[in-house]
Amino acid sequence: MNLVCLFLQQVILTSFKYINCHLNATPHLHGMDGMDDKVVTYSDMKRLVNDRNALIIDVREVKEVKETGLIENSINIPLSLLRSALTSPKNEFKRTYQREAPNENTLLVFTCKSGNRALKALHEAESLGFKKCRYYKGSWNEWSQKKGS
Repeated sequence: MNLVCLFLQQVILTSFKYINCHLNATPHLHGMDGMDDKVVTYSDMKRLVNDRNALIIDVREVKEVKETGLIENSINIPLSLLRSALTSPKNEFKRTYQREAPNENTLLVFTCKSGNRALKALHEAESLGFKKCRYYKGSWNEWSQKKGS
């Protein structure tokens, strides 16, 4: 009986640790197979702001963007609106964001304040079938510190 109780206790404890870890975890990509190629660096961003084939999307809330501004040539689509924006009719997207609607092969680069929401946006876009999704890990915090260097 004691062995059964100890076994069940261990199973429950292990399950709790696993669930808690995965519910509270912030993804860390470096070192994970196939994920490093999704990260955009500051030097990449300096080039991408002038790349007409890339669509840079800042997923911060409108209020945040009004306080700080945007990275050059990016558009603001709050994370909560991203799915509906990316699946909206092409003419509606263009009317709303003054950019051509992306297709599945458009390079989408997501940014936010610190990189966390940008990573969530990347996963959201990939779930919708977009194939060339990246995120700027340093996001606005890094951009605003290094801008001009």
